[in-house]
Amino acid sequence: MKIIEMLLGDSIKYGIEAISLVDKPAINEDWIALKEEPILLKSIDKEKRILLGAVLVPDRKILRIDKDGNPYYIFFSAETIEATSQDYAKKKNLSNVTKDHKTKVDDITVVETWLKVHETNDKSVAYGMDLPIGTWFVAMKVDNDEVWNEYVKSGAIKGFSIEGYFTDGKRELSEQTEDEKLIEKIKELIKNG
Repeated sequence: MKIIEMLLGDSIKYGIEAISLVDKPAINEDWIALKEEPILLKSIDKEKRILLGAVLVPDRKILRIDKDGNPYYIFFSAETIEATSQDYAKKKNLSNVTKDHKTKVDDITVVETWLKVHETNDKSVAYGMDLPIGTWFVAMKVDNDEVWNEYVKSGAIKGFSIEGYFTDGKRELSEQTEDEKLIEKIKELIKNG
């Protein structure tokens, strides 16, 4: 099966336009919904309404299907993820949030963004996320009551997914197995009669 590296192009048209709240994140990482810790002796536990999770994981293969129904994988290198996270902030897209890549939602903002740079001394580790160095994390503040109550609290949405434009790279993450090469040859023979 083909494995394609995604790159942040040189043109202004490339990059992430929005982060979408989805039920099945392509990177297979759910977020954590954070609640405010009790302060000193107060027994009130108000919700902070913060969602924290991974946006992109370096070299993680993400399954895609082309217009002809053929499966392939894409991946992002740590270098591309770093450039993409910086480009996203520079373009001031921190409040561009959608639900299921369809509906723009208001009153949700990325309030924190970082790249994991250390194996054990990282905020993500404190929340039990065991992901590689170079992973891009965000924390979103959800002031939208409908999204929080109907989708986050119910568990209907579980993670982040990116919306953007990238260019194909030439590097492959790994070579095709002999079985995958044989399957492609058989498909081609069947297609050509």
